Amino acid sequence: MEASKQEKKLSPEQITLIINLIEANPQMTWLELSRELAFYRPPSVSLSTLSRYLNCELITMKRASFQHENRNTEESKIKRYHYSEWFLTHQEYEFIFVDEFGFNFSTQRNYARSKEGQPAIVISPINAAVNTSVAMAISRNNGIIYFEDKKDAYTVFCTI
Repeated sequence: MEASKQEKKLSPEQITLIINLIEANPQMTWLELSRELAFYRPPSVSLSTLSRYLNCELITMKRASFQHENRNTEESKIKRYHYSEWFLTHQEYEFIFVDEFGFNFSTQRNYARSKEGQPAIVISPINAAVNTSVAMAISRNNGIIYFEDKKDAYTVFCTI
């Protein structure tokens, strides 16, 4: 007796479509993926079937890494390179590094999909949530020279 060949629920074109959708928006929910897929093959595929197909394509859910959209542009990379060159040629000076960093408590999806072994990167615009900020001044010889934390962002730079 010959085993019957079961028809695949998703075609290679549909799998490619799903992968392209995830690459364009790694934070798509199961429901959003299912709705997009329904345009190409009614009736919709169950979430468990969709999950199995993604697992076969090594697409996994993981915590998302949020990066500003201008972080790794060619212009940014060139600026970092020129700064490092300048810095390395001025090592006779004692530099004091002054930095402010904020904690932003906005609500975002923290998980996204990507190929297994690849980070789940979500390109996101700057949001307008309230910040808690920290300002510090540090030198190589003296360690922490100044420290301050406050609600909201710093708007003016003051010299010490």
